[in-house]
Amino acid sequence: MFETVIVIWVIVLILVVMTLFAGVKTVPQGQVWTVERFGAYTRMLEPGLQFVLPYVDRIGRRLNVQEQVVEIPEQSVITRDNASVSVDGIIYFRVMEPEKAAYQVQNLEVALTTLAMTNIRSVIGEMELDATLSSRERINSSLLNILDGATLPWGVKVSRVEIRKIEPPENLILAMNMQMTAAANPQMKWMMYLMPIMFLGFFNSYAAGLSYYYFLSNVFGFGQQYLFKA
Repeated sequence: MFETVIVIWVIVLILVVMTLFAGVKTVPQGQVWTVERFGAYTRMLEPGLQFVLPYVDRIGRRLNVQEQVVEIPEQSVITRDNASVSVDGIIYFRVMEPEKAAYQVQNLEVALTTLAMTNIRSVIGEMELDATLSSRERINSSLLNILDGATLPWGVKVSRVEIRKIEPPENLILAMNMQMTAAANPQMKWMMYLMPIMFLGFFNSYAAGLSYYYFLSNVFGFGQQYLFKA
């Protein structure tokens, strides 16, 4: 009988200790945790030692409230004059309202990335190739304004958007290099007669024709009112 009582008290003591540990939470600096009671959001836990009601409350989402960086994957974007460029970038953001970031959007980083990729296509799609290559700051500013406004319902502040790479196709880069060579050495301007064979023979695309037209118009001052079609 006495041994049975001891076993019961040991079990009760273990349960009490486990209950106390279940109710004590340590939130790291730079994070905020949400508390859910029977599946419904109730409050936030700030960094430090915190307490919840054991077996009733549970930790919902663990959010990082420091400034974070998300990469925008490389994608091919078509400019207004039908040139294809490869673009990627990065987004700097911070969670300002954790409860919105936790429950207004399912996957914050994926949503930010998808939103950025869509708006990059929209912004660059309204610009010609020359403007795209020379107006990186303008693109960054436009994307920042769009993303900061669009993410407001998610409790997120987008502080900076940086386009890292804007790379035209290889045939257009070749045309630009030939332009620079011809501009530096007038005797090389006879190469213009070989350009149609080189571009149309090897590339045979609208982008090739656009590259050739870009070369001729910049080196020889052809009027921009003509449109070259491959």
